[in-house]
Amino acid sequence: METIKHIGCPNCGAEVEFKPGVLAVTCTDCGTGIPLVDLEKTRPLGPEFLIPVGVDKTALIGLAHGLMIDQDNAPDDILVKSQIEEAGFYYLPCYMGQGTFDYHWSASFGIDRQEPYSINEIRKDENGYPRQVAVTKYLTVTDWQPVSGDGSSRFLRLVSAADSSVVPYQVSEMMEESVAYTPIAYNPNLIAGYPCLDVAISPEKAHSALESQVIKKDATNFAHNKAQGDHQKDWSIDAVVTFDGPVKAGLIPLAKLVYSYEGKNYVIWAEATKLERYIAEPGPVDTGRSADKSKGYIPMWVTLTAIAVTIVLDLIHVIPHQESTPFIYASVGALVFSLVFAALRSRSISNFSKALREATFSAKRLELTDSFGRPLPDAERRALLDKSRPPKKPFLAKTENNGITLTILSFFCVLAIVMSVVLGVNRYNRFNYDVSVDPPFKSHTSTAQRSGPSGESQSSSAGGQRASAQRSGPSGESQSSSAGGQSASAQRSGSSGESQSSSAGGQSASAQRSGPSGESQSSSAGGLSASDQRSGSSARGQDSNAYGAYQGGTQSPTTQGKAGIYDISEVTCTESEPPFCHFNGTPVTGLAYKLRDRSGDPSAYRLDYLVSVKYGRFEGPIVFFHPNGDMHFVESLKGGLCQGLQIGFHPKVKGNSQSILWIGECQDGKINGTAYMYDIQGNNVSKQQFYEGVLNGDSITYYPDRSIKSKASFIRGTQDGATSQYAQGEYQEPASTNNIQMSLFNDIMTEVYRMRDEIPNIP
Repeated sequence: METIKHIGCPNCGAEVEFKPGVLAVTCTDCGTGIPLVDLEKTRPLGPEFLIPVGVDKTALIGLAHGLMIDQDNAPDDILVKSQIEEAGFYYLPCYMGQGTFDYHWSASFGIDRQEPYSINEIRKDENGYPRQVAVTKYLTVTDWQPVSGDGSSRFLRLVSAADSSVVPYQVSEMMEESVAYTPIAYNPNLIAGYPCLDVAISPEKAHSALESQVIKKDATNFAHNKAQGDHQKDWSIDAVVTFDGPVKAGLIPLAKLVYSYEGKNYVIWAEATKLERYIAEPGPVDTGRSADKSKGYIPMWVTLTAIAVTIVLDLIHVIPHQESTPFIYASVGALVFSLVFAALRSRSISNFSKALREATFSAKRLELTDSFGRPLPDAERRALLDKSRPPKKPFLAKTENNGITLTILSFFCVLAIVMSVVLGVNRYNRFNYDVSVDPPFKSHTSTAQRSGPSGESQSSSAGGQRASAQRSGPSGESQSSSAGGQSASAQRSGSSGESQSSSAGGQSASAQRSGPSGESQSSSAGGLSASDQRSGSSARGQDSNAYGAYQGGTQSPTTQGKAGIYDISEVTCTESEPPFCHFNGTPVTGLAYKLRDRSGDPSAYRLDYLVSVKYGRFEGPIVFFHPNGDMHFVESLKGGLCQGLQIGFHPKVKGNSQSILWIGECQDGKINGTAYMYDIQGNNVSKQQFYEGVLNGDSITYYPDRSIKSKASFIRGTQDGATSQYAQGEYQEPASTNNIQMSLFNDIMTEVYRMRDEIPNIP
């Protein structure tokens, strides 16, 4: 009696023997009773429908040739050297199921709304001055709301039944979209001559796969189509799938083409109904063409290197100071030009290669039609003849000229950078180098005055209500310098005395000191005026915010101490702003110092001030000294203007963080940012905010316990509203630090000590 073997139990998978005529069987392993109909579900079904092949090999080969043409970096000779190793059609087994699905979904939908709020911002008015104004802005807020719904629809789906080791999973997924084509009843005559792939899954597994497809794709798509609002999240979708009946087995056409190029095979899979969907392995790549495209970016990298080298040389002062505008324009222009060249060249190379492959393809079509004895109409033949002519190679695609073209282009890009530097230096020198001609008047609030042996003074605006710096010759010297409030001054005196006052944010602030006859200091934190006064009987006037940029030059032949150290009285400094120091027209470089006249006090410290000079310009720290040898004022200069820190020191305390009276940052010769004032014990007594040299923002004074004493707001140097006064301990401000300033302070003081060590023997 015939026995059917190798039928698995639906419950445990054990082998179940089944004899014809028996309506049910019991699994010997698990004892499950299995009706005959359930066993039949596990057996592969015969095909009930098919989708016929709709194309021929010529169309399949044409698809492959089209992909070879369209591939960006395909070799030019791919159509000539490639060989078609296999081009055939197969029928892929599949199962089809149809029915309805009911789904329930839930999600959170978000709707955006604009919520207004107001903030104060610094905006420039019609005169170009910054002003604090109230600005209304809008914050996007999303309101989330839970939403749910239900729906029902029909489905028709295919699932591949082929072995995944024979047909890749991606190909099976592509073929499952063939459900878009109308199937017909199975007819064995339509599959004659086409191999059919083996069935690898049972109808039961196909049933589960189709159910999963419906839930993952159909139900999900339908639910997402219900989405509302601007955002969605937290999707949850459940579906119940009901089939109209058992799944149906069928066959769908699959095309496979294998071509070889230089010994390597490449596979193309396509649905064989209309060749509308295909999956192709990446084709061969012309590495030489890819390299040629990359070489087109050499001028860009050369330009970037030239820009970087120029910036570095400028930072270390190898290149004389220059106007930056020509360099910026030349750098941007060279970069844009080199990038456009590289892009156009890459596109030209790709287009020429594609045109060459298209010409080869047209020639092969003519050859095939002639060999198969299928003459083409005259018009179509002439069109193919025209397309088969090799294209003319454009100039940008001539990679054989890489060495010459790329070298010349790189040279001109670098030349543009170099010429921009030369032009920038020349333009700067035109306005700053001429030592015999005073520069043009630059500002309606800036003056510079100097006098001869009887006295010398200088005043310069720093952007506030008033700013001045004055010093005199043997008869006396004074200096005042604005710090950005209503007024600020700094004065010095010689042996007769020295005084200093400096504003710090409240009503007024001052610090006064005297020379050997006595020394005193007073400091208050209010901030509408500030002064720093010092004098010395032989000091030369110099505005600490009015030093110039440097230019190329050599050292003066007359030096004191070691080479490169100059007594400022031995060189000539112009009255231009900024000054230019030279010896008979030759710019000086090194350290310059000014000696104090000690006729009134022989014990006074010999140095009045010390500054670094580069190519005739003051560049780096400048430090002024008390008659007792302590540092009084330090400022960092760059390009002739204060760029970095301004530091004032309490008297009789050496230069360290505890001795700081005033510390603030400046930019382009003007105080910018937050400035701090400290008492002799190092307690912060005031904090002020500046913008382009004038008070702009909060000006705050403190009690010793760090609680706020007074607070005022300023806009462009003008107080905005009344000053708020507080009792001690009433209003405590969160602790704040100026770590950045302290870090810069350490750097500048290291340079100052190095400079002072450079001149150990002062005559």
